[in-house]
Amino acid sequence: MELLEGLMEYVDWEPYRKALGLPEKRTETYEPLAQGEYNRNYRFLHPITKKQLVLRINFGSQMHLEHQIEYEYHALKLLERSGRTPKAFYADGSLKKLPHGVLVMEFLPGRELDYRKEMARAAECLADIHSVPADESCGLLHPKDPLRAILADPPDAGGRSFRPPASGGSAAGHLGGMRVHGGVLYGVRSGGSGA
Repeated sequence: MELLEGLMEYVDWEPYRKALGLPEKRTETYEPLAQGEYNRNYRFLHPITKKQLVLRINFGSQMHLEHQIEYEYHALKLLERSGRTPKAFYADGSLKKLPHGVLVMEFLPGRELDYRKEMARAAECLADIHSVPADESCGLLHPKDPLRAILADPPDAGGRSFRPPASGGSAAGHLGGMRVHGGVLYGVRSGGSGA
C-alpha cells in the first residue's frame, strides 16, 4: 500500500503538529498499517512521547454519516473508560487540508483472534465496552430496535448495510476482523476499567 497523495503535506501542517505535540519539523515515519473499504491506516512513533500511534484516513461511512471521523473520535472518547478501546487523540473532519477525515489514536498490537480458544475473552471485552453507560444525550446513534434497523437497511455498493432509519435513530457499527494479543481484542484493550 502506498502513502496517500497529500498525506505528507497534511502531517507537516502546523495545526496537526501542534494538536499532537509533534516537533515543528517532521521526524516521524508513517508506515502503512492496514486498509479496509472505509479507512486507510498508518502507524507512526511519536518522537517525543515514544508512543505508537495510528493515523486513520476515512474515505466513507458504513453508517452513511456526514461526519464519520468525528463520530468515531467521539465514540472512542466515550468508550475510553471501558479500558478496552484505543485512546483517541485527534480528529479533523474539516476536509481543508486533505479531502478526507483524519483521526489519530493509540496503536494496540494484536494478532488474529482464535474463536475456538478465545471466545470467552472476546465476550468479556465486548461486555466491558457495552457496559459503559450511555444515555440518549451521549451523541451516539441508537435505534429503538437495533436488529430491525439492521435488517431493514438496504445494502450499499459493497453489499454492506447500515443506514440510519429515517426517524433519526441508527444502529451501532459492527466489529470485523477481530484480533487479539495479550488480552487485547482488535483495538480493544484487556484489563477492564482503568487499564
